[in-house]
Amino acid sequence: TGDGENLGAWSAFARTGGDIDANQNWRVGVYTLNAKAGGTAGRKGNEDEVTFIGDSDLYVVDVRYVYTPTGNAREQEIALQGEFFARNEDGTYSEGTAYQFNGTSYGWYAQGTMKLNPQWRVGARYSQLEAPAVPLALIGSAVDSSGHDPNVVSLMADWTNSEFSRIRFQANHSDLHNGSDDKQFIIQYVMSAGAHGAHKY
Repeated sequence: TGDGENLGAWSAFARTGGDIDANQNWRVGVYTLNAKAGGTAGRKGNEDEVTFIGDSDLYVVDVRYVYTPTGNAREQEIALQGEFFARNEDGTYSEGTAYQFNGTSYGWYAQGTMKLNPQWRVGARYSQLEAPAVPLALIGSAVDSSGHDPNVVSLMADWTNSEFSRIRFQANHSDLHNGSDDKQFIIQYVMSAGAHGAHKY
């Protein structure tokens, strides 16, 4: 969002895939989002807020591969999936004074899930963000990553009681920034109320 003239955004995506054989299939997708920010959008840190005026372009590629050992996905399935993105910002960041900025941040994740039988499934996921360097004047601001690339590691297992309910156990370890991390253990019950939709508790 922003104020001023010539603001807006557009996006486009494409996806393709197919069967390799009776037990394997694949999918590849690409996506882009191009936007112009007008100054009210920004990032907020503990003590300050900076605004950005300029072009912000996002490019994403995702891939997925699925293997069903028995040919029946309801019995067993191995799914591998990953995504890579790049975001380029070209404009000015302002923290009282405007500073020219042209940098690209990168991010990606890779995950795998394995259905052991119709009831049990396990999985793992790793994701990471690689932030760009910032001008000297913005060091210490909300834009500055201090050269740290945050990442998250997740492990999960879920048990499907029926086609209408599932219990998921998930552990997350987030390395947010230098000297700070976050550990979580989540138990989630997912219930689908028939044709009335899905409810998460």
